[in-house]
Amino acid sequence: MIVERLAEFAGELVALEAANAAAPADAVVFYGSSTIRMWTDLADDFALLRVVNRGFGGSGIDDCRAALARLVLPLRPRAILTGVALRPRWWPTPMPSLRS
Repeated sequence: MIVERLAEFAGELVALEAANAAAPADAVVFYGSSTIRMWTDLADDFALLRVVNRGFGGSGIDDCRAALARLVLPLRPRAILTGVALRPRWWPTPMPSLRS
């Protein structure tokens, strides 16, 4: 079942695995859902640290756990910060805005 769920992210996972070759050693890895993936200025926001962005799709914690060995562990990170989808996939309607 987990492998089937990861199939949804297959293209992203392959690209992130390939990017691991150029990732700095001993970095802080930001790992999780599209909230992480879309953090395009992560390196600027944490300029004093070596950081790696490994966010993918609208992944949830189960997806991240399933892909951890592929995407993060090969990097031998100094630390891992995880942020996952705020809206569960099974939620029937969009979550209300924080401004609502």
